[in-house]
Amino acid sequence: MLQINQMFSVQLSLGEQTWESEGSSIKKAQQAVANKALTESTLPKPVQKPPKSNVNNNPGSITPTVELNGLAMKRGEPAIYRPLDPKPFPNYRANYNFRGMYNQRYHCPVPKIFYVQLTVGNNEFFGEGKTRQAARHNAAMKALQALQNEPIPERSPQNGESGKDMDDDKDANKSEISLVFEIALKRNMPVSFEVIKESGPPHM
Repeated sequence: MLQINQMFSVQLSLGEQTWESEGSSIKKAQQAVANKALTESTLPKPVQKPPKSNVNNNPGSITPTVELNGLAMKRGEPAIYRPLDPKPFPNYRANYNFRGMYNQRYHCPVPKIFYVQLTVGNNEFFGEGKTRQAARHNAAMKALQALQNEPIPERSPQNGESGKDMDDDKDANKSEISLVFEIALKRNMPVSFEVIKESGPPHM
């Protein structure tokens, strides 16, 4: 017996232009039609900003901690650093026992490593380095890589329902769909996605 998968047809209206596309889910159909609109539309595309992941490779550039502070301010989430003390080796406790003291006397010195916990909003990152500042830079770099492409959190959505829908679709609709909305916003053009047809049995 032939199994028919459910398909969704979505129509995208951008100004006076319209496109249609299909997908196995509404999100996939939206992405497909947005990609088609970006390819076929004669409107200028938004300029992609180059990634900033190699910022600290240039000696004259700002440090990761400074750049992260700027990003954290835009997000409304302060960057909070907490030093973490590494657990000491048992052999370094002078009053451990005779064997511990013996090992302490002949044990080679281990280079000290600093650890830092960084909190930005609900996100936590850990850094390490030979100095406390190096550990902070290491944690800041990890935070920048994780947060640079994340949308800035909205503190007070105008409409509770639309805010929920946006939260649900953030991960899936960041690329083509967000670019279409950006084009429309810059030119004050109406834009809408509409499911125009559903076919096949519903997904179980």
